[in-house]
Amino acid sequence: MSLPQLRNMVLCAEAGAMIMPAMPAFYQPAAKTLDDLADFMAGKSSLALGFEHTLYPAWTGQVGP
Repeated sequence: MSLPQLRNMVLCAEAGAMIMPAMPAFYQPAAKTLDDLADFMAGKSSLALGFEHTLYPAWTGQVGP
């Protein structure tokens, strides 16, 4: 992200906005399709709004099986 983008996000956050860039997380299960990435972002948005979903498994903090 560029410096102007970051400054604008800070201004928005200071005004009370929730900042949620559309970026897949490193802990996301291996995405195989663009639909998997879209489901991840839809799920993150749903959680931010207080809705539960089943679009991808929740992060448990465990690495491996």
